[in-house]
Amino acid sequence: MTAPGAAAEVTRTLSEIAALTLKAVRGAGCRWSLAEEAAMAVRVLEAHGLPGVATLDEVLRHPRACPCTGAKEGARCAIAALAALGDGTATLAPQAPVDLPHTQAPMMLIAPLLLAARRLEATFVLTWAGSEVTCALDGLRGDAAPCAAARPRVTRLLARPTGPARGPDTSSRALPQGAWNRLTRLADATLVPETEASRASGAGPCETKED
Repeated sequence: MTAPGAAAEVTRTLSEIAALTLKAVRGAGCRWSLAEEAAMAVRVLEAHGLPGVATLDEVLRHPRACPCTGAKEGARCAIAALAALGDGTATLAPQAPVDLPHTQAPMMLIAPLLLAARRLEATFVLTWAGSEVTCALDGLRGDAAPCAAARPRVTRLLARPTGPARGPDTSSRALPQGAWNRLTRLADATLVPETEASRASGAGPCETKED
């Protein structure tokens, strides 16, 4: 039973989180390639102790300038932004800060930088209003405060950071029930109604006959 005043939670594995967020982003109107990027990002954030599910829920609930839906209002879509940043990390010049456009939920940008840090054996620093996070080969350093939208800055460092880092944790984690339920409803939008034709072709749950 949930204590009075406490937010309801649900426990899920990282695989379950990635699977649901992939479908939820697709259900929200994004193309599959960006849905895959978003699912990766949410999984990486949750693995490093950051609220990936809650952040994605906020992203999808608010207006955003989205290339998939053609919407122009709001800050730059965080999902499109993280995909673009992931594609461009190898070309960032060392020690030269790059200011990014006004972007939804800049915390989402941590994920592609963490993956790039491992892939390139490099170090990246991401900053936005009230936050500075270092993404390195051995994990994450610094604090990431939730922010609805900001103008992030990313810097590729030459020196390797020192001090303790937060590496990934693959265990199950508690998630806000409300955010999980909203993403589930979006994921349901990817389902199609059952028809006689689909059943005849083998769709739907497997049925077994008793001897």
